Amino acid sequence: MAFSPGTFDILAEVHPAALDVVIDIILEQLRAQGKTTFTQTIGSSGTAIGGQVDVELTDLSVPGVRSLDLADRFKPGNTLASFRVDAQLQVTVTVFGLTNTLTESFFISLVDLQFGIFTTPGGLPVGVSLGLQQIDIDAGGLQTLRALNPALDVLADFIALGVRTLLSPLGLVPIPILQFADAFVQLGLSFEPPSPHLGTNQAGDALAIAADFKAAGNSSDIAVVTDIIPAGSPFNVATVLADRPINQLLPSLLASNQLPRSIPTSGANFSVRSTNVAFLDPGARASRIQVDAHASARIKVRKGGFFGSLFGKKKKVTIHAYARMTLDASVVDDPATQLAVVDFAFEATLQARATIQSVLVGTLTVLLAPFIVPFFMLLSQVINFAADQLLPLSFDFKVSGSDLEVRLTKLQTNLRLASAGFTEATVAMRLDARGDGRFALDHFTRHQIQQTGIPLKVGYEPTSLASRAGELFLGVELAKR
Repeated sequence: MAFSPGTFDILAEVHPAALDVVIDIILEQLRAQGKTTFTQTIGSSGTAIGGQVDVELTDLSVPGVRSLDLADRFKPGNTLASFRVDAQLQVTVTVFGLTNTLTESFFISLVDLQFGIFTTPGGLPVGVSLGLQQIDIDAGGLQTLRALNPALDVLADFIALGVRTLLSPLGLVPIPILQFADAFVQLGLSFEPPSPHLGTNQAGDALAIAADFKAAGNSSDIAVVTDIIPAGSPFNVATVLADRPINQLLPSLLASNQLPRSIPTSGANFSVRSTNVAFLDPGARASRIQVDAHASARIKVRKGGFFGSLFGKKKKVTIHAYARMTLDASVVDDPATQLAVVDFAFEATLQARATIQSVLVGTLTVLLAPFIVPFFMLLSQVINFAADQLLPLSFDFKVSGSDLEVRLTKLQTNLRLASAGFTEATVAMRLDARGDGRFALDHFTRHQIQQTGIPLKVGYEPTSLASRAGELFLGVELAKR
């Protein structure tokens, strides 16, 4: 699997085939609404000559993407694309009661239309820029009409020259798309100038988008970015994501309460102190992801009653917990359904220490330590024996409309008395778990473009998911459905 050595926080590659799929689906929706045809009446009723001209847009495509200079392929205005509009012309003319219909196909090509990312003077991306300086226009088709009247060739060239003359002085035209930046700002991320960069891939046949985010501690060299979709791969869209922006994003989401940082309950408060996500070199499967989290809880014991008297004046229990989960995952084909699923295995460790602040509890723990220590050892053995008898356990969930199957195959518990004093006592616990499972991707093979409801088919392959140290690769094939 090819990764980018440019070490950008995010790098994406989009081939023209993916753009064509989206354009074709949009045209289908417009065609169903009758918005791809144009009708013009010739003459008027009651005259000797009359008729109708119908023009139907039949196709819009992106034949290619290229760069004027691959050594400087991310320079604004240096990335060029070709767009082709295909249409059908039908002319129906009635002359003295005789009706004749002529159907012709024609196309218009906009060649070398420059494009890039439009930013504010401070480097904030707010839209896309279209360059009309290098544009070339070509018209073809209408073979029968051209044969009947060669002057149509001259007329087409004259029109193309006129359009170029009008558009060339405009240079780079910005098209503001403020949501482009807002989507990241709302998540607490901002781009590190001069990124994001929009250009071509190294092969010069696809779009490449690369960006770094502020506070991620990263500054990348755009010149060394290589292609991330291997030659011969079915993917037409792929991205490489670094773990740096994720670890920048999580604290921001916790601080803004978009993710619950603390969970207050009656007499207790649970809070997440820190999190960390790491993409690692793969093990037995194509990708390996490791998640670490530190959390704490503070429990106040109510006054009165047996426990209130037992805990004395402080009446407080503090719990510190550390959890680590390592997830190995691959995309495979399910033999039963012939659909893509994520096959995964996991290992999880939970370590927790509960400190009871009470003179009475501390004193009793010191006095009874010779009995408490073997009691915790015995209790751990009993729990582990019960777990061995019950395992494996299987669980089924629904996540975003797809089936998630989890199988717990190992559960090991170790309880011990960590420390004891006359003012407090600490109990430590370690819990090790192991298991595997599958996550069906059938729901994610059908996607709709936001606000339009336009359906897309997303294809997954065994190479759709891969990782190496610090980076995660995701690749799909977009198609019509």
